[in-house]
Amino acid sequence: MSTTDDPTTNRPLFLVISSDAAALNSVAGDLERRYSADYEVARAGSAQRAAEISGQLAIDGRTVALVLSSLILSDSDGAEALALVRAQHPGSLRVFLLQPGNREEAEMVQRPLQMGLAEHYLLVPMVAPDEGFHAGISELLAEWARAHQAVLEVAQMVGKTRSQRTHELRDLLARNGLPIGFHDVDTDEGRQILRDAGTDDSALPVVVTYNGTVLRDPTTTELADAFTGGDTPDWTTFDVAVIGGGPAGLAASVSAASEGLQCFVLDHAAMGGQAGTTSRIRNYLGFPRGISGQELAQRAFDQAWTFSVAFQFARSAESIGRTDDCFVIGLSDGIEVKARSVVLAPGADYRRLDVPELEAMVGVGVYYGAAVTEAESMRDREVFVVGGGNSAGQAAVHLSRFAKQVTMVVRNSSLAISMSDYLIREIHVRDNITILTNTRVVSGGGAESLEFVELLNDMGELERHEAGGLFVLIGAEPRTEWLPDSILRDEWGYVMTGPEVQASGRWALERPPLLYETSVPGVFAVGDVRNGSVKRIASAVGEGSVVIQGIHRYLQDP
Repeated sequence: MSTTDDPTTNRPLFLVISSDAAALNSVAGDLERRYSADYEVARAGSAQRAAEISGQLAIDGRTVALVLSSLILSDSDGAEALALVRAQHPGSLRVFLLQPGNREEAEMVQRPLQMGLAEHYLLVPMVAPDEGFHAGISELLAEWARAHQAVLEVAQMVGKTRSQRTHELRDLLARNGLPIGFHDVDTDEGRQILRDAGTDDSALPVVVTYNGTVLRDPTTTELADAFTGGDTPDWTTFDVAVIGGGPAGLAASVSAASEGLQCFVLDHAAMGGQAGTTSRIRNYLGFPRGISGQELAQRAFDQAWTFSVAFQFARSAESIGRTDDCFVIGLSDGIEVKARSVVLAPGADYRRLDVPELEAMVGVGVYYGAAVTEAESMRDREVFVVGGGNSAGQAAVHLSRFAKQVTMVVRNSSLAISMSDYLIREIHVRDNITILTNTRVVSGGGAESLEFVELLNDMGELERHEAGGLFVLIGAEPRTEWLPDSILRDEWGYVMTGPEVQASGRWALERPPLLYETSVPGVFAVGDVRNGSVKRIASAVGEGSVVIQGIHRYLQDP
């Protein structure tokens, strides 16, 4: 297969691999009938033929969107065929094809799926049209398109590529699901955008919005307001104010609003919290193919919005006070929000490395969190991920799709201490991920951006490594320093609730504290900020949903 003058050859492709002629024709035929206007379909009857086609497509500069393979091939197995194509087309998504009703295949495919050798499986269509098959294809294509196809940009940003401030603003917009075009100020495109906007490069970054508004080195609040309107609702008393837009806060808002409570949600950055930066969540109930943290957060936001939840972004809560009939929450923009009850779900901030040389390079090679927006810029680089929990594992797997080599730096002796088994298996099958246990980062540096890191192991050996990126995910610290002393916290700053509050002697009412209620009646805490919480997305969603029962009881009888 080679490129011709036919413009349709620019279409991305499906590559279908099967030694079963009937299955090959069924899958390829269904794909051609449904998607031929936008995608091309290539067929391979063996792993060797798939390798030949894949290689030629790579030479021709063609794009493979999905590669679908039977589990067993005449000359190999499906996992090997998928890996071969993925190596030549790293942006492609991989799918196992199973015969309906074949229990042996169904059992055989579980382990390679758990190891991350494919994104999912689909059953070979047996009827036409098979809408179940196409629903799976459409979901996979939507995921692929989000990462690889052009989208309508809501703004253009011009700045320095390796700049702390540029990184902060790009990350803010990306986490809020706002696609932008970024151009380095030293490129022809960047300079032309500045000229067309009637401005210069004296204050970078410059953001030009879809309606022509020009923002020069805007604050995060100014940038958020340019897209959301920026009107903090201070004209009413809400039934419940939720501080934090992570999984716990979003779940609380959906539950509250769906049950008729007027709800307000505030987040200092973007919806989704730390979970919103996660590249792929594979153990969340109901998403067998996995889901990115950003997409999960966007879905939750859309769900809450349809129930008329009021949102405000890029502002922080700075105080909580009390009047006779409501709480008063002071925001960083000077506005005060009134609410009859409060749910604290501010989550936690990533714990810092406390290495001065590296702190100076945050945003220019050093990143706290998964920093999905920077993954593409790590292509062909040596990348280090610090941490041994699920967030670190997910970041390493995601970065391995772009980086030449990913090295995980883990203080503990084993990943099993703090990481889910499915992630450990997936990491071990990635050829370009290396794990260094009993090791920590002690220094690093570079001229204008990160160029090297220094690692120290428990044997006292100090090693220096070239590094194009350092991603730090070493736990978190609760975002509770702004809370009044009346809200009881443990020695690490996590908010105490329920029976712990009653046992502390700080509970003033005759009734016992409600579930997740803090030492201040009417103020509740859920998610990562709560002492004793399970640091998983599913449990945060559960707490956010359940807390509304206590809110109802409190509003009925404070």
